[in-house]
Amino acid sequence: MSLQTISSLQTWSDVKFYFSGDGYFQSVFERIQLAVREIRIEMYMFNFDELGRAVLEHLKQARLRGVDVYLLVDGIGSIGFLADLDDYCRKNNIHFKIYHPLPIKLRFLQRFSFKALTWKNIRWFFIMFRKINNRDHRKVILIDKKIAFVGSQNITKVHSETLSQEKAWRDTGVEVQGPPVEQLVSSNDFAWNKAKKDGLVYSWKLHDHVLHLSARRKHRLSRVRHLIQSIKLAKRRVLITTAYFLPNRRIVRALSQAAKHGVEVSLCLPAKSDMPFMKWTSWLLYDRLLKAGVQIYEYQDRILHAKSLIIDDWGTVGTYNFNHRSLIHDLEVEVVINQPQWIEKLEKQWWLDLKKSKLIKPDGKGYSNIFLRLIANVFYWFRYWL
Repeated sequence: MSLQTISSLQTWSDVKFYFSGDGYFQSVFERIQLAVREIRIEMYMFNFDELGRAVLEHLKQARLRGVDVYLLVDGIGSIGFLADLDDYCRKNNIHFKIYHPLPIKLRFLQRFSFKALTWKNIRWFFIMFRKINNRDHRKVILIDKKIAFVGSQNITKVHSETLSQEKAWRDTGVEVQGPPVEQLVSSNDFAWNKAKKDGLVYSWKLHDHVLHLSARRKHRLSRVRHLIQSIKLAKRRVLITTAYFLPNRRIVRALSQAAKHGVEVSLCLPAKSDMPFMKWTSWLLYDRLLKAGVQIYEYQDRILHAKSLIIDDWGTVGTYNFNHRSLIHDLEVEVVINQPQWIEKLEKQWWLDLKKSKLIKPDGKGYSNIFLRLIANVFYWFRYWL
């Protein structure tokens, strides 16, 4: 079963793309102002900066109108702002939860000592470590259970051209409406309840027909299998835009084989990254991919943070990166796009990005620097956690 066959029974009634952070958040603000029942935000990184405070002010005004507001942030992605967010939400009657926060005062390390080196404590330590490693990487805003914003935009000013100017990141987001929004709501229920014992009513399904969700590890592994199968079944093209590219060997093999069979396989990756070691480690995969006929472009204009995929005549936009963390560990979400008029808009942005990108050649940037290659090899050994 390919990802495309999953999306055959239901579809979106409306899809609007945003390739500008300012346009994205302007629409978010407008939708918040029109909300009448509830607003839910599930966000990996929510900074208490200019953009974060602007979002909170809109949520405050919505709360004063009687709208229920639920804010769920990741315990690592938003770690530097949890106290400020908690204080603000308490003062303004906004429901606030943290997904898998770090243990207070690192109690799990205090408990794990060589004096108490028992099988029970060792097992407990690894269970705690696995829980800490499982993050909520989604960026979803839900309005009245009818409208959803999904994409690569966190709530931090680096996604705003007005606030960050030329340093603003290049992102892709969508505003969607239609029956599948119900599954985004149910998935948010699941994450909310997992954050703490109390919360919203639990309801969730593995895959909706136009959504890919990853609440449990088995769902994430299933999504990887679907992705590989879809690449293998591609007839014309596989176009990938991602901020972090460090997939497992099976995905690299599928991309290489598709290119060798005449499929256009192209990657648009960042030349400037907020995590340079990820870019250096990605270089280790360039040789094999380039020799197989995969085209690799590095986006030069600014930090590329968008996450989108086009395979033949369908595509996705969401929070998934092509690294082990997104594929295996974290909660992610992506919207499936399968209508020609919507794919045309996504493809148009692809070509605009390539105009600002540099085509990488086998003897290009990153291959001759022995020091960086050594660092990349060290990180590559730990790719499962990256």
